[in-house]
Amino acid sequence: MFSQSTLLLIILSCTVPGTAQIKLNRIPEPPKPPIISKGLNTESPIHTSSPYKIISIVAGSGIESRDAGSNGTGDGVGRNARFYKPFDIISDGKGGFLIADFLNYRIRQMTTDGTVTTFAGSSQGQEDGSLTEGRLYSPVSICLDKNGDLIVADKNWNAVRKITKTGIITIAGGNGIGNDNGDAKTATFNRPVSVAVNSKGDIFVCDEGNHVIRKISGNTVSTYAGNGNGGYADGAAAAADFLYPKAITVDVNDNVYVAEGTMIRKITPAGMVSTLAGQEGVQGRRDGKGSKASFSALTEIIAGPSGILYVVDAGTTDALSEDHSVNLRYRNGGAAIRLVSPDGSVQTVVGSYICTLPENYFETHAAHKLNDGPVNKAFFNWDVFGICLDEDENIYVADAWLNCIRKVSK
Repeated sequence: MFSQSTLLLIILSCTVPGTAQIKLNRIPEPPKPPIISKGLNTESPIHTSSPYKIISIVAGSGIESRDAGSNGTGDGVGRNARFYKPFDIISDGKGGFLIADFLNYRIRQMTTDGTVTTFAGSSQGQEDGSLTEGRLYSPVSICLDKNGDLIVADKNWNAVRKITKTGIITIAGGNGIGNDNGDAKTATFNRPVSVAVNSKGDIFVCDEGNHVIRKISGNTVSTYAGNGNGGYADGAAAAADFLYPKAITVDVNDNVYVAEGTMIRKITPAGMVSTLAGQEGVQGRRDGKGSKASFSALTEIIAGPSGILYVVDAGTTDALSEDHSVNLRYRNGGAAIRLVSPDGSVQTVVGSYICTLPENYFETHAAHKLNDGPVNKAFFNWDVFGICLDEDENIYVADAWLNCIRKVSK
């Protein structure tokens, strides 16, 4: 994902709890580069002690997809089970988990001991039907509604599917590519990438290609927020802008939160859009409050207890050193998990750039291997799009890069 570079690698070291250090290896007398455009921020996060201690694999191969034996459809226990790009994971409300297995076109079940079975789907398709006869095209995001039905964002089929608790796969909304509202059977989407449900049972959809948030209420699809122009303007829902919204969640008060690029947006039940944390065009990984925090590339957001949001932040940033003498590549090496409080305060609790890693580590193939263990040594690669919490607030992670499910334990 990253090009080879002889410039400079920033390695972040957290050898003392609650501190972070930046080590810079300078190139002798480099030419002065132009100042990078607005917002590239490599300032080190200010970490308090993370409540999380250990990262471990629960199920799946733990092998990246380009290596033999990494993926498959096989059920099993622990590392004998196989996934192929698991994109999302949620609690099933019964002590287990449901997983959107993207390139297997299936929904999988997993118990806490890592026993994996297939819940729904088989080969790729769009047919409705029973759990074994119905087919999914590209399941990327899932959630449960108040009736216990499973809602599925079927991204490349431009549809939102429903798997009822009675075992039938059907359409909740969507009939091809477009931006038409109205009857759920004839409405159209353009890459529905994330779904969430409020207390009333309304389904909210990140309609990525249309730059809007859609709502499915009963049999009707409407635009909930965004005007479709693409942008970052806050304000009344109908006038506000979104740009490629990536992930969505709803809290206990029915506030809707959207992760897009470098910002977290909030939509109140009254229909007002605001920016909770991050800034337009400001890319980085700084902890802080509101606009003083920065994100690199947000891929997931979930609402946890007490109004805390859990987000996945992945990506890389180019920037200048403090004295502008060296062009830096801020190679964070993968996904970080960050907490966002109701007032917009951001704290990083898991992520490779708060680890102690060898110099030039992310230039090597070894960086793409499974790295479990204490949180100050273990890390995630880039393809993390789904996380969920268990009742003890341990974090379960759908690691699409390594075709496995991993647990971040307190």
